[in-house]
Amino acid sequence: MFRSWPSQPSLFMRYACWRRCAGTLSKPVSTTVSSVAPSFASLSLPQTVLLLGYEWLQARGSQPSLGRATKCDGPAAEGLDLSGTRQASRAELLALFKHLESELDRCGFLRPPEKRPTMVRAIRNMFHRMGATEQDVRTWRGIVASLSGSNRRKGKGEGS
Repeated sequence: MFRSWPSQPSLFMRYACWRRCAGTLSKPVSTTVSSVAPSFASLSLPQTVLLLGYEWLQARGSQPSLGRATKCDGPAAEGLDLSGTRQASRAELLALFKHLESELDRCGFLRPPEKRPTMVRAIRNMFHRMGATEQDVRTWRGIVASLSGSNRRKGKGEGS
């Protein structure tokens, strides 16, 4: 644990592992914010790592980058790389859902009928959480068409 022991240096120095350390760090823990007694004020290991990481970044001064930067891809950025595509429109998603659900009905996946609404909602939620792009929608429509055999029915199947 990360502790501040200013009143008990002898207790602190009795631990052999602490004597081998190149240095120690102490951060006062505010007892006004914490509801614990001052004699038990300490930080857990995750809190300590978070605090040290934050202080380390603050000490660097400049705005830290989000990741590596190379000549090829430039600095890393948060979020999706939507270059060359865009978010799928509601109409595109609804067309995908209609296509997917009709094929799932056809093959008997959405049974029994009383569970169909829950299953459809769960499937739609997966796509909404995905934040699908228009390219994602086109890819999924192709996957559904291929798995349902609609390409073979149109003469685009194997060997063509």
